[in-house]
Amino acid sequence: MARVRSLRLPHDFLVERLTGEAVTDRGTASGTGWWSAADGYVPEILAHVGLREELLPRVLGPREIAGEVTDRAAHETGLRRGTLVAPGTGSTMAGALALGLDLGTPAVRIDADGAVFTVAAAQAADASGVVQGFADATGGFLTSAYTPNAGLAVERFGDWLRIPPDAVADRTEISVWPDLDGDDDPSSLEMAAVVFGLRYETTAAEILLGVYEGVVATLLELLEAVGKQAGRRMDPASPLILTGEGAASDVWKLTLRRLSGRPLVIPHPRELAPLGAAVEAAALLGNESPAAVAKRRETRRGTVVRAVRRDEEALARIRRVRERLRGLARL
Repeated sequence: MARVRSLRLPHDFLVERLTGEAVTDRGTASGTGWWSAADGYVPEILAHVGLREELLPRVLGPREIAGEVTDRAAHETGLRRGTLVAPGTGSTMAGALALGLDLGTPAVRIDADGAVFTVAAAQAADASGVVQGFADATGGFLTSAYTPNAGLAVERFGDWLRIPPDAVADRTEISVWPDLDGDDDPSSLEMAAVVFGLRYETTAAEILLGVYEGVVATLLELLEAVGKQAGRRMDPASPLILTGEGAASDVWKLTLRRLSGRPLVIPHPRELAPLGAAVEAAALLGNESPAAVAKRRETRRGTVVRAVRRDEEALARIRRVRERLRGLARL
């Protein structure tokens, strides 16, 4: 550490190569653990890991320009010298920018992993570590929670069962705790994935549907936790904005509707992070808010999928099994 001259995260490194400026953004900085939106870099944490503040980039406000493309960067990239460079942000924060998320509007992302997030008025402070509070790219905050076990869990179970990912039964009595790779829930740390309710007549398709239900049940639990940390109770009938690979899957969409009882909004844009970067750049160039850009460009416009009656029987079955498993984890 004594030999380190500077410390940069990947996109900070790129910004510095483009502009010559050692800067970062609030969203990226808030994910490091050593920067606070209220207090800036935290001396106690920096000392704990052996860092000095002068090694770190300056944190920009959401409306600050990072710099301009230098002669050297123009030669290396083909960009025009003097082109303005926005501060950038993390991928989840950029996705929220692209959607023009309002306070308390819930969004769910299902890819290999899964996440739920919403814009909040204050930074979350969840001592359990399940819910994370980030600074966003607008000057506000983003409250989110994450599971590594979503599409990857379905894919792995499909491999074991030797059936395609959409080959699911219409109904199942199988309950799956899908945490193949652990999870943020402290009660799951000593527990691997569990398949509960197997009978002689159980089919592979019923097990795979149980995996989908298990992942969605986890996401709904995380959504409830995020709502509490965001400082408001989310309307249980309000639409869920669904993004990621799950937005293109009929099985994911039906399972999420059936267990949540909510309608879904599927935004037309599929790649939200680069769209959010474009929204940030347009806002800075036009001296307006990202929300105004997103609204004018109708970036949240998409397909509305109607709600279906919530499957209370399936939810009750999953909850009973999870309570038992969490009890075992505490023994």
